[in-house]
Amino acid sequence: AAFSVSDTGVLVFRTGRASDSVVELAWMSRTGKAMGTVGEPANYRQIRLSPDEKRVALAGAGAGSRIFTLDLGSRVTSGLTLNDDGLSNQATASSMEITSDPVWRPDGRALAFDVRGRGKIRFYQQVLGARDATVLFESPDLRGALSDWSPDGRFLLFQTLTPSELYAAPLSGDPKPVLLAKSQKTIDSPHFSPDGKWVSYNTNESGTWETWVASFPAFDNRQQVSSRGGGQARWRADGKELFYLTLDGQMMSVAIESDPKTGALEFKAPTVLFQSPIARPNMGLDQYDVTRDGQRFIFLKPRIDPNAATEPLAPITVVLNWQAGLTK
Repeated sequence: AAFSVSDTGVLVFRTGRASDSVVELAWMSRTGKAMGTVGEPANYRQIRLSPDEKRVALAGAGAGSRIFTLDLGSRVTSGLTLNDDGLSNQATASSMEITSDPVWRPDGRALAFDVRGRGKIRFYQQVLGARDATVLFESPDLRGALSDWSPDGRFLLFQTLTPSELYAAPLSGDPKPVLLAKSQKTIDSPHFSPDGKWVSYNTNESGTWETWVASFPAFDNRQQVSSRGGGQARWRADGKELFYLTLDGQMMSVAIESDPKTGALEFKAPTVLFQSPIARPNMGLDQYDVTRDGQRFIFLKPRIDPNAATEPLAPITVVLNWQAGLTK
């Protein structure tokens, strides 16, 4: 929805279709060569490649957004289906909001997602093909977004809104989430390293989005990895390379060496691989993913509508005293 309310209470809105919201799933090699598309163009916001690379999870955009899975072999897209009471015994799906952060369970057989409603967050998991979801974690006090699942299956990573706090939620034992980091600005897109001993994330604490890495769970040995802006970091499966997008959409590679005695990581200078199809990445989203060997990348590539140039812009409507129309 395209709308805004001023500090003085004036409402403006525009109706119609956002031509740049439709994307296609585009494969590219690490040299920047286009390798074709898969699936049908649609309004997706986030993408996650499954651990076995046979499926991708897709998050829809807009009100009432849903989570979809695309089988890369059959090229069949299916939505995550829930019963009316599949989310909670106390609330129906219509009274809660399924947010668009799909996270694969490490074995690739289930998806986790977050649900907001009634003043709390709930993280659920649903086995593929099932109709009922089960609760993984809930908090009556925190409002955050689910971002990752540790490789050993023991922790979920999530972050709260600005000012941000980054937490690890244990899935066994003491359910109290562990505070890893906090910032007066925004922390987003945290991801575990393949061995679960490090976490990459991006923050705009310096005034510009940058990619950082810290040890887990102590969250010390913090190091800035990006140079002159970057985010949406992804690890190669062997832990020897980290990828991220610059603010203007360049795909960057950072080689990683590990000290065999201390386990400390040394990050080399970032190098450009290619220009991605995303000119202005949103550092709060997952707009691409990479295969385990780091050789292929799949993007949510904005689709250029050939009719967009000939379609007139929808008018902007200004509404004064709009609150008088609210139903009491």
